[in-house]
Amino acid sequence: HVGGLIDGFQYRMLLIVSPGGGVVHAEERMIENVSEVHPTLPPLQPSMNEYAVSISILDPSLDRDKEEALLARLIRHIKVSNKESSVKASRRDWDCQTVLETYDAASDTRCESRAAAAAKVAAATVGTVDRAVVIYNLAHRWRGPLSVVFYTSTEEEREIVRTFVREELIRASKSYCKSLWVQLVSDCKDKNQPDDQFSFPVNKLRFEAINVLPHDYVLYVDADFLP
Repeated sequence: HVGGLIDGFQYRMLLIVSPGGGVVHAEERMIENVSEVHPTLPPLQPSMNEYAVSISILDPSLDRDKEEALLARLIRHIKVSNKESSVKASRRDWDCQTVLETYDAASDTRCESRAAAAAKVAAATVGTVDRAVVIYNLAHRWRGPLSVVFYTSTEEEREIVRTFVREELIRASKSYCKSLWVQLVSDCKDKNQPDDQFSFPVNKLRFEAINVLPHDYVLYVDADFLP
């Protein structure tokens, strides 16, 4: 509420919002024929606990930086709180078709000593058909247990993966006396989305690749970032 304003005369209103240091908002406009001033505050971020709001009424005929130009000033401190979490979790309820196959070459008697030495840490990875060559290289370089999750979207891709697993990954597993877990995942739907929308749920695939392993230590290798 402002008293003493002359009816029909214009005044300059200056609004400044400050979080204690610096200015986050400044607004200047002309007002007239009012006994109440209703400034509009900008959205205040809850990252700062308190803001200082200053409203000044100035004589427009004088330089606003001059002390005599100030007719009235109101300063209020506003506390800001956030009632909602600033980070909202994305709730996903995935429904996927999954086939798990295990090849335990380490149980072969000729492999017992070699497998025991390499079984302390397992590796896990996720891939698609186009990253098969990367997973092939990983299978030959990594001599310990290996968990692989393949995501396929068509029957043709599934058949390619099955052939690749049979002719390459299982062969590498036998050659290096290591255990191999292979999961074939397809048709993943988010139950909260329309039925005709399919997605690549990378976090779920990573979880499945790691979760199947009985080892205390797992090295996750992202096939998408290997040359």
